[in-house]
Amino acid sequence: MHTRFRLLFFLSAVILLTLTGVFWYQNGLRAVSSEAEDKTIVIAQGDSVQNIADTLKGAGLIRSTNVFRLYVKLQGVQSDLQAGTYVLNTDLSVAEITERLSDGDVLADEILVRLREGLTKEQIAQQLGDAFAEVQDKSADELRKTFLLAFNDANRPYDFLADVPVNGTLEGFLFPDTYRFFKNATAEDVTVKLLDTFAEKVPVELRAEADQYGYSFYEMLTLASIIEKELQKTEDRRLAADLFLRRLEIGQALQSDVTVKYVTGNDGFDTSVDSPYNTYKYQGLPPGPISNPGLDAITSALQPIPNEYYYFLTDADDVAHFAKTFAEHSVNVQKYLE
Repeated sequence: MHTRFRLLFFLSAVILLTLTGVFWYQNGLRAVSSEAEDKTIVIAQGDSVQNIADTLKGAGLIRSTNVFRLYVKLQGVQSDLQAGTYVLNTDLSVAEITERLSDGDVLADEILVRLREGLTKEQIAQQLGDAFAEVQDKSADELRKTFLLAFNDANRPYDFLADVPVNGTLEGFLFPDTYRFFKNATAEDVTVKLLDTFAEKVPVELRAEADQYGYSFYEMLTLASIIEKELQKTEDRRLAADLFLRRLEIGQALQSDVTVKYVTGNDGFDTSVDSPYNTYKYQGLPPGPISNPGLDAITSALQPIPNEYYYFLTDADDVAHFAKTFAEHSVNVQKYLE
């Protein structure tokens, strides 16, 4: 009986250790984050698998060097990992990273540019001008002006530009993302890539949802550009989308601070400024987008959450506070803004 007990104990210990090892291995294979953050790493010629593992771990791209080394060994690709400069994301698994390193998906004659959500076309032109000035024999200001000229031309063969007014621009359609551009790319090359990305990330099925609200997609994109600048959280954005749509329905001014700031810029906030973008002075949507929104803001505008709010504000910590009546809103103003 004693021997049997020891055998059961031994088997239990083996099973426990095996399960622990399996959990350790599977967990180590997972991406370090669900959010994509770009990391640039350099794998030198002759680097060992251990060197590569240390580089990946130091960049925050893998959870465990031992798991990476074991995976590479089990896959039999130790000699397939190629030298070069790579741009990898923190949401890649060990399997995906290993595949990229084996394929030699390197950053060679390209530059990496991250265009964040909510930038205007002027800000994007400036960022691109600065980036390309480092690799092209032109000044940043000269390049900025060239990009801006391209962004001001909306006469292009894309179906989603059909509703852009005559003399309209590409504001709103310069999709925010992380881009790899060839170092010798022209402003036209870059513009086409931004528009192609918009077409891919905002598919026709999503754009068609604008019809149910009685607005064109361009008008809903304009709403999305406001939401992008006003609110941070998805649920808040979807609540605000319904709020704004109901204001439009009853003819109540949107009274959005960010539309005014689009006009005044660094000159201060002035609700008396005479501009169709002043949604305190003029009812309805402004003439066009005030920023280049990301997919979350676009989806939020097209998929609002029904509610009974008519007012909202965001405090110093970008937390949104909604109110059903102006009296409730006034209390929120005193509580969070004064």
